[in-house]
Amino acid sequence: MLNKLGLSLAFLFLLIGAFLLYGPDTSETARLLGGATLVSLGLVTIWLVAKDWLDWRRDYKNVAKRGRT
Repeated sequence: MLNKLGLSLAFLFLLIGAFLLYGPDTSETARLLGGATLVSLGLVTIWLVAKDWLDWRRDYKNVAKRGRT
C-alpha cells in the first residue's frame, strides 16, 4: 500500500514539476525553482520506493530458499 502511494505521489510530483518547468511563461524564477524542486522530489521518491522494493524482494527470496532446505 505504501509503495503504491509513494509511486503515485512521485508521478504526481514529476508531472506538476514538468508542467511548471516547461509550461507557458517559464521566465519567472519561482516557477523554475518550484518545477525543478518537484521533479527532483519525484525522482528521489521513485528511487526510494524502488530501493525498498528491491530489499523486500531479496529478503522474500532468501526466506523462500531457507524454507525449502
